[in-house]
Amino acid sequence: MAVYKKKDLKKLLDAAAAGSPASLYVFTGERSLCLDAVDGLLSRIFPDAGEGAQAVRRIEGEQENLREIMGHLRTVSMFSSRSVVLVDDTGLFRSKKVADRTWERAAEALAAGDEGRARGAVLGMLAAAGVEPGELGELDDKRWQDCFGFPRPDDETVAAAARLVAGATLPEKGGDGADELAAWAESENRGGNILILIAPEIDRRTGAYKKISKHAAVVDLKVDTGASRAAQESRAAILKECLRRALDATGKRMGPAAERLLLDRVGFHPEAVRTEVEKLALTDPAADEISLESVRDLVPVTGEHAIFELTEAFFARRFAETAALLDRLVEGGMHPLAVISGIRNQARKLLIAAEAARDPGVNFSPSMSFPAFQKSCLPRLKESGAAPDIARGHPYAVYRLLSQAAAIPAARLIDILGELLECERMMKGSGVAEKTLLFAAVFRCMFPAAG
Repeated sequence: MAVYKKKDLKKLLDAAAAGSPASLYVFTGERSLCLDAVDGLLSRIFPDAGEGAQAVRRIEGEQENLREIMGHLRTVSMFSSRSVVLVDDTGLFRSKKVADRTWERAAEALAAGDEGRARGAVLGMLAAAGVEPGELGELDDKRWQDCFGFPRPDDETVAAAARLVAGATLPEKGGDGADELAAWAESENRGGNILILIAPEIDRRTGAYKKISKHAAVVDLKVDTGASRAAQESRAAILKECLRRALDATGKRMGPAAERLLLDRVGFHPEAVRTEVEKLALTDPAADEISLESVRDLVPVTGEHAIFELTEAFFARRFAETAALLDRLVEGGMHPLAVISGIRNQARKLLIAAEAARDPGVNFSPSMSFPAFQKSCLPRLKESGAAPDIARGHPYAVYRLLSQAAAIPAARLIDILGELLECERMMKGSGVAEKTLLFAAVFRCMFPAAG
């Protein structure tokens, strides 16, 4: 069947409203967009909300059991003309090839305080890699890379994820029922029943996806994460729409300044926008408007752009700006260990970028213009395989990173990594206030002679 993008969604919903829904839907991409689209689909299939409440069976991926699902789809509902089974975060398309994106989703859910959603994502990632929940916190850097195919994140986030899944059992292995499900979707004895699968990450190379997608209406709601102006405007529009729906759901208003601050602090995490609005609405139920002061006091700085701003100022040795950003991040609720992890990750990227820039086959020069870099240097960088993770980034971001790396001596980057490691060790056992240790380490990194 067809693959639908966001711009095609109205066509899909109109068909459902006209009484011609598909028997099988797969929604993938930005999870908040998937949930909104599914709500829209269900409202078209069941204009009577009461009928929909009786007819829709919702299942979390952690409890997914394909045998039970197929049994439900083969029965005739006594309360409605059709039954709908909705599986949120299905395991049918699990693959370690998309483990990095699953982990990102888990980390975002943790930052937003949504432990249930984070737990489901972590368990899905573990199931795809065949790693038991009790092993998660014990994996060293090498084993993590071998199991999941991406570098081990910071200790604090890994520890938080390990606590969430402690004592849990892995969900059923996904993909095993793809043949049975495809056969059901192809048969003419479906009784009008419908299966809706939500899978934020899909490896389209899996056999399960190839079999099921032939019979499904696939709705691809991935968001462009590039640095182009069009991509940024698209993300901004999505966030504003999420904010509008969240405000409508709570019956609250929010002034332009408060809206800007909320979106600035949250960053591109649509689900976090919803949870933060709900939290703000509950703090003062009698008020009609969420104030700027409430946003400033209650919404932590969790947007990835905040770490980006910090590392930009830090490696450019703009101390006053760095100190202000550090204070804002820590006071906003970000743990000092997470701040250290952000700086350390950027230092490692710069070291890799510097090594790649020195490769004679790449032939990078800090003086070259961006068009010249994009035309000649970037293809050579990709062909060399010197820094595959970096080379996959947006061309201008790669250019900026190599230019920045060329301006910082490798010895300084190594010293910074040493200072951060010592700071992390002190935080875990010295008894000195973590914020004090963080500021001291940053000061020594930026002014090494002072140490």
